[in-house]
Amino acid sequence: MDLVIVANAPDLDAAPFRERIAAAGRRVAADGGALPLMRLGLPPHVVIGDMDSLDAAALDVLAAGGAELRRFRRDKDETDLELALLYAAEQGAQAIDIIGALGGRWDHTLAIVALLAAAS
Repeated sequence: MDLVIVANAPDLDAAPFRERIAAAGRRVAADGGALPLMRLGLPPHVVIGDMDSLDAAALDVLAAGGAELRRFRRDKDETDLELALLYAAEQGAQAIDIIGALGGRWDHTLAIVALLAAAS
């Protein structure tokens, strides 16, 4: 299975990646990464994180559309994107594309770079 993870990058325009996102076997949103997917009309299959970037109305729309909401405490050690990557590994994903991983918060950017470096 191939999987696309959309992170919560500020001002992410996922439109250039629409074809790739649509072709993925599973769409995973790291918390607010659900918003660009919803704007594309390609809602996520799974939303993972502490849900601090999504309001109640967005969560209701996602749940009504059949998205699995995997909620975590805000005081967790992992970033939402790291949790999404762990989920992808649990699912046995053969290929993982990450959209919107860099930019915005430097602490999250550095955490992702370190995570990817540790995996290699």
